[in-house]
Order: sequence, then C-alpha cells, then structure tokens
Amino acid sequence: MNETSTDRDARNQRRGYDIRIDDQAFTLHDPAPTGQELLAKVGRDPDRFFLTLVLAGEPDRLVAPDETVDLTAPGIEQFALVSKLRYYSFAIDEEAFSIENPEPTGRELLALVGKAPETHLLNLNLPNQDDVLIGADEKVDLRKPGREHFSVTIKKPLAIVIDDITYYPGEKRMTGAELRNLPQPPIAADRDLWLDVPGKDDKRIEPGETIELKDGMVFYTAPSTINPGGCF
Repeated sequence: MNETSTDRDARNQRRGYDIRIDDQAFTLHDPAPTGQELLAKVGRDPDRFFLTLVLAGEPDRLVAPDETVDLTAPGIEQFALVSKLRYYSFAIDEEAFSIENPEPTGRELLALVGKAPETHLLNLNLPNQDDVLIGADEKVDLRKPGREHFSVTIKKPLAIVIDDITYYPGEKRMTGAELRNLPQPPIAADRDLWLDVPGKDDKRIEPGETIELKDGMVFYTAPSTINPGGCF
C-alpha cells in the first residue's frame, strides 16, 4: 500500500527532530518551523536577536524570522543566537559589567553595584590622569575610548566653615540668605557674609546670590558699615 501525503505528514508529526539552540536542546515535531518559532523556543525577540544555522565546514547561515527550516534535511541540528545590539563592557571596582545603553547616568552605574549617589560617589578612572567625578544625572558615553574602569567611594558630607565653625549644609547650592541662616542665631543684618578666596580678593555674598558650594569653603562675617572716622 502506497503511503499518501497525509500519512507521510502524520508520520512526520509523530517523529521528533533533535536540535540545539546555543546550549539548549529541543525535540521538535514540526519538520519545518520558522525562524521566529525557533527564537520563541528560547524566549528571544526577533527584533533583538538573529538566528543562524550552524553548518559543518561552512559559514553560519542567517535564518530570517519568516523563513522555514527543513529539519528533515541532513545536518540541520545546531543553531546559534547573535544579538543585534552592541554591548558595552566596563568594570566598577573589581566587578565586570556589560550593558546595552551606551550613555548611562552616574546613578544608573552606581545602581549596578547596589549603591546610590546619596551615599556614594562614582569616579571615572583614566590612565595617567586624575580620576573624574561623575554626577548622579551626568551621562557617561561608553563609546569613547578609556570609558572602561570606574571606582566607587563613600560620599563624605560637604563641610563649610562660617566664622571658624564647621557646618554640613546638605545642599550643593545655597543662596546667601540660606547660608546666613545656618548659624544659630542667624547672622545679624548689620554684618556682611564674605567668602575667603585664597590668592584673590575675598567675595562678599549677597543674600539673593546663589553659591555653588564646595567642600572646605571658608566664609566669615564682618560689620556691614565701618565708620571712617573711627579708631582702629
């Protein structure tokens, strides 16, 4: 009795076809799955991954998502995945990472090692140069040469001095009025607030002026008016 096409199809459906996709083994009963169906077996999105057919002694062959693969043909056993996305590799302290985003922020990089910018600082380590501090919302272009090594340090509270007393303002930007309110009681209205500028003229700070604070800044107060006829 001759085998009909229907009988042959039924027999093929019962038959198993052993394949591997990267390191995962599968037994399929469909003799002609599509590339997209094979990608689905390993949970991969065709928009993010290529599927290639690995052939002995020949270059790998790309399998399109809508292309069918004849598993009944000899040698159709091994497939490989290739990411369509480029990954950027770097190290934070001694830990290695690879990410898809070419421009992560300092906050995002710190999060990879379970740290936050409120408590830790991220430094970009450049060969033969001083480390570069990366701000929390600053983007790092990993496509540029040398963006490969980062280090994390514990964040020390910013400290400034006003009239020989150390204060920890908790902010990097403050107005003159806010600085005047740090001492308790606040700086009196009849005294001016000055910033000590080494090697240059000291700067008087106006109440409405915004100051970018840096660790170790020294301020002092002085009487607002000096009687020219007074004795010194």
